[in-house]
Amino acid sequence: MLLLLYPTAAFCQQTESQIPERHLLRNDVCPFECCTYGEWNVIECFTAFEEQNSASTQVFAAEPGDTVRGISGDVHVIEPGVVLIKHELPEWDWEFKENPLPPVQPGDTLLVLDGLGEGLYNVFHRDTVFTVMSNWRSRENLAQLEDWIVEQTGGILESYPETVWWAPVENRSGQRGWVDMGESIRVRGIEGCG
Repeated sequence: MLLLLYPTAAFCQQTESQIPERHLLRNDVCPFECCTYGEWNVIECFTAFEEQNSASTQVFAAEPGDTVRGISGDVHVIEPGVVLIKHELPEWDWEFKENPLPPVQPGDTLLVLDGLGEGLYNVFHRDTVFTVMSNWRSRENLAQLEDWIVEQTGGILESYPETVWWAPVENRSGQRGWVDMGESIRVRGIEGCG
């Protein structure tokens, strides 16, 4: 078994405060593969609020069997994740060539903003946001893998990003409100892959 020891102080110095606020909110997005807005059938009760804040005024409550229309969504980055690069990464690890990630060196830190599905993530590095294909694994995961897989892993995921997804929805009466789309929200029709 290969033992991995990497310095951790380097990435502790780069914090959320270094990320401009405009990069901590993505408007009008559907944040996972096959995510679909449109008609949703409510499976479990939820409350829609006047603002993207559960302390704001309640607009309406949706019950199982109700139909609502998902309109769009905003993803807020509460705390970025952290990836420590352990070796120079091949070009194929970086997805979009029109905004190529600058060279990444061992010891560099990527701040992971949010996931897009299919292994794609938005990351903040050198004052810019890039969309990349992940080639990182958590320390816990690395400890369970064969050496050859560990050697091909480009970075160590020190922490996952914490995000909140708010979606405006409309009920059949025409009332509109915001819903925190966390794990407690269950609707059919949001996943368009089948």
